Amino acid sequence: MYRSRVNYNIVTPDRVESVPSIQPSESVTFALERLIEVSREEKIEGEVRTFVHHETVPHSITIAKSDLEDLLQVCTRELYLALAYYLVGCENRRYFLIEFFKAIEIIENAFGGEKPALEALKDHGVIAAQFKRLKQYASDQRRPFDIGRHAPLGDDLRVIDVRRLLEEPVSRQVFTESVSAVRQAIDGYLNFLKASAKR
Repeated sequence: MYRSRVNYNIVTPDRVESVPSIQPSESVTFALERLIEVSREEKIEGEVRTFVHHETVPHSITIAKSDLEDLLQVCTRELYLALAYYLVGCENRRYFLIEFFKAIEIIENAFGGEKPALEALKDHGVIAAQFKRLKQYASDQRRPFDIGRHAPLGDDLRVIDVRRLLEEPVSRQVFTESVSAVRQAIDGYLNFLKASAKR
């Protein structure tokens, strides 16, 4: 789903007696929906206020056959698990930090630790600071988030509002930075595998 950017919970047509002929193609276009931010202004007691919400709009994505073939040719157990953990985190927002951390961790394990992973992936678009920030968000015990991996050591527990994930500023920052970091790590690892296969 992630590499092809497609949610494969597809609704299929009624059962047919014979399968229609499908011509070979170099790409497939999917009709999906995209989440967009919508703002509106409203005057309340003489004061103009801005309200923000999110809506879905139609959006199509075209996937090249070569992109899917590349993934299938180099996919390792670690890449598969990283993709799976990422998708689980997207489906279960309450646990996105934990699942995204697992995705980063499995990629680290493929290289024998954080330092060798970052060294190997730096030429493939992985920025060490973003990689480490996601790990910090998930693992911080001094100022942990309520959806992080550990219980707090002190009294400071920061809250991620999973119901208003894209509206509440801190929640939005943590979520968008975490999504960016994990996708960067997965893409970087895939690019590393593709480059290694060409040698």
